[in-house]
Amino acid sequence: MKLYHWQPKNGKTNFGDELNVWLWHKLLPDILDNDESTAFIGIGTLLNDVLVSKTPQAQRRIIFSSGVGYGKTNQFSLDDSCKVYCVRGPLSARRLELDEALGIVDGAVLTKKLIKSNLRKKKTRFSFMPHLTTMRREVKDVCQELGYDYILPTLPVENVFQRIAETEILLTEAMHGAIVADALRVPWIPIVTHRSINQFKWTDWCSSVGIEYQPEHVHINQYKANLGDDLLTPFRYFRNTVSSFISLRENKSNFQRLTSSKLPCLSDEIVQDHLIERLEEKLSNFRRDFREISLNA
Repeated sequence: MKLYHWQPKNGKTNFGDELNVWLWHKLLPDILDNDESTAFIGIGTLLNDVLVSKTPQAQRRIIFSSGVGYGKTNQFSLDDSCKVYCVRGPLSARRLELDEALGIVDGAVLTKKLIKSNLRKKKTRFSFMPHLTTMRREVKDVCQELGYDYILPTLPVENVFQRIAETEILLTEAMHGAIVADALRVPWIPIVTHRSINQFKWTDWCSSVGIEYQPEHVHINQYKANLGDDLLTPFRYFRNTVSSFISLRENKSNFQRLTSSKLPCLSDEIVQDHLIERLEEKLSNFRRDFREISLNA
């Protein structure tokens, strides 16, 4: 059975997608291999019109805690090759016309069972984690000015775990940054600096853990030009230097207002533990079914 997860075309790694490799090979070490006749569809917004074309050899597709989104979701429906154990949340369940009880939670919450974050000493008050598509110099500069950690989603998975665990409050555009922070009991604030952020998937997950998705929209002023460009005239260089200084100051002020006024989110731990129990039950069901199929093959 081969693990399927999204891999960006530019060759970069992305935390939410790489979680699959880290997590499922720990939880299902005796099941996952390179047999493409069965695909394991796990963490990610993977349920859309390209799923079949991305798993062309699969005669069976095991769907476990994935979410609906991206692509042409109105052209996607479950066929006989799909065995659904659970999906990310109630919105995904409704969109696929499934029993809403199957909309449990994103599988990334299972990191709680594998990481002891309470042993980590806090090193920073705030950290910011952008989405893969919203990594911007302007925000990185703000974090440096304010003393925030800037956690790239392209970093190795365990590096991201460590840095989230060592922060007091995570500001994040990356949903799986929020999911892992919530699992590790690190309060988080959802941020939107760009319209590319997918609100459907955020709402789907937040609904599953009993939190209303109310992101903080932060306007980011872009810098005018590369200040190191020698072709700029002295006047343009001076003008752009001043403009960039003003933009940085305004961006810094926007983040300071946010962190002084916005209350962070954290799901109820009893609710979280119940959701993890439900996922573990589904995982046990999957293992049982896999053994039965293997014995009858």
